[in-house]
Amino acid sequence: MTTSRSRPRPAGFGRLAVRMTALTALTAALALVAACAPAFRGPPPLEALVGTDAQVVLGERVFAAACHGCHPNALAGLGPGIIDSRRPNWLIRLQVRTGLGAMPAFSTAELDDVELDAVLAYLDALRER
Repeated sequence: MTTSRSRPRPAGFGRLAVRMTALTALTAALALVAACAPAFRGPPPLEALVGTDAQVVLGERVFAAACHGCHPNALAGLGPGIIDSRRPNWLIRLQVRTGLGAMPAFSTAELDDVELDAVLAYLDALRER
C-alpha cells in the first residue's frame, strides 16, 4: 500500500509551494495594514465650505460627480475612505491616473489636471476641518 508520503510530487511543486507561501504572507500583511488604518469618526462636516476659494468649490462639484459613488462623503464605500487617509496628494493623483485594484483609471479626457487639482484642494479642505 502506498502512503501519501511515498507518492512522487509533480515537477515544479516546490516552486508552487513557495509562491503560495509568499501569497499567504502578502495577504496577511495587507490584512494587517487594513486593520491599522485609521478609524472613521463619522461623516465629515458637509455644510457649505464658507470662505473657501473657487478651486475648492470646483473640487466639491467634481468630487460629487466623479468620486462620490465609490467614496461617499470621502468615507469608505466601494473604495477606501479618503478623508482620514494619510496618503499624500501625489499618491492620490497617481492612483486616479493609473487606477489600482477595483479603482478605474481616470484619463485627462475624463478628469483634466485642473479638475484633479481642485478635487485634491477640496479633500485638503475637508481634512483641515
